[in-house]
Amino acid sequence: MTTDFNGHTVFVTAAETHVKELEVQQNQTAHQISDMP
Repeated sequence: MTTDFNGHTVFVTAAETHVKELEVQQNQTAHQISDMP
């Protein structure tokens, strides 16, 4: 498989990025809920 400059496979890097994106979305949703009056 192709590796990026960190030595991770592109597949693993994409998976890690996807997980982080999901975490950010969950955090944003939690903030939106807590900000509601």
